[in-house]
Amino acid sequence: MTVSELARSTRVPVARIKFYLRERLLPAGDLTAERRAFYDQRHAQRLRLIHTLREVAGLGVPAIRALCQQLDAPKGELSSVILQVIDALGRSESKRSALSARAQVRAREELLGWLKERGVRVRADAPALAELARALVALRASLHEELSPQAFAPYLDAMLQLAEQDFGAVRHLLSDRTSAGLAATLGTVLYEPVLLLLRRIAHEHVASRAFRPAEPARKRGRR
Repeated sequence: MTVSELARSTRVPVARIKFYLRERLLPAGDLTAERRAFYDQRHAQRLRLIHTLREVAGLGVPAIRALCQQLDAPKGELSSVILQVIDALGRSESKRSALSARAQVRAREELLGWLKERGVRVRADAPALAELARALVALRASLHEELSPQAFAPYLDAMLQLAEQDFGAVRHLLSDRTSAGLAATLGTVLYEPVLLLLRRIAHEHVASRAFRPAEPARKRGRR
């Protein structure tokens, strides 16, 4: 494909493709003709990943470049790419917390021990685990009680079931590290809001059913 054909097939503007090339996010095309580069499906797949990370997930160029370097590494497992994508999507340099650092460390250790007891494999330094520890500390401060990690058990069970379903649906598509990165990006960026919004709808449904006014009793006899 020429760059124009690549743009049409991926629906990414030519100017944006050239920007990705200048920033060394997208590999250069094959120079088989003078003053013209040609691209193939590998470039199209990488371009879709880069564009999704940039335009949908909002990642900056340095973060995307680090992910691309992981994709271009001579060796590496698909799982390592998925983990790096998940970490990058969950990272926010603007986050600040006034919660006790000691309390967060203790909560993280509690959560890590609880997850291991349940047979859940997670890295001790996973950013998601640190975020969950902050959430646990915040809940304890708000509720004024020593909430146990066990309170998260129903959510964990539901998420494990969904994760099995998510990866089962795309497992046949994970042919290389780029496809694994794209699958992890779409699963995190596009489906996490769906989970949160469906939970809000479920809360509205349960609340309206539980607290709606009782219907007035019908009077007997003719109307």
